[in-house]
Amino acid sequence: MTPALTRACAIVCLGFATASATVGVVEAGMLAAGARTSSRQPVTILDRLFATVAGHPIALSDVRAARLLGLVPETEDTAAVVEHLIDRELMRIEVERFATAETPAEIIDQRLAAVRQRLSRPSAFEEAVRSTGLTVDQLRAVIRDEVRIESYLEQRFGATAADERSEAIDDWVASLRRRVEIRKQGSGIGIPDS
Repeated sequence: MTPALTRACAIVCLGFATASATVGVVEAGMLAAGARTSSRQPVTILDRLFATVAGHPIALSDVRAARLLGLVPETEDTAAVVEHLIDRELMRIEVERFATAETPAEIIDQRLAAVRQRLSRPSAFEEAVRSTGLTVDQLRAVIRDEVRIESYLEQRFGATAADERSEAIDDWVASLRRRVEIRKQGSGIGIPDS
């Protein structure tokens, strides 16, 4: 095997005990030789697919981004975050059906600035963004969608009494779940924390 081939990497889908699809980096020479990965061979997990909602994937990178942006409590386990992201994707799809005003760049900038302030040092933001596997522009798109969802919820449920609003939103999301195909990877098997 040539040194170039040894250093070359390929992206492959691997099945793990969680039965969720996992994208990892494996030495290309191992693939060419048909070898299976073992605990002695380095494998870097790039992403893991947890669910699809109407064909839209929800992956480990989405879980990391949700935590980075503060869309979910930091203490929530990965399975709870995935459920939150499934609900969020259902709402995002519904919001896309309606012509909503575009989110002003200033609001997105303010929210990104708030994320930067939560982190301990300036370079921590760049490190955190890299850990999500997303670009800053992709994070901006997530924030844009979040603001659009918040605006939609305010339009739809703003007149609802505060004590009934949460229940009304939960009922609405439950109706969305009944109308859209949701596939969870490894159903019946726990989703490991990232």
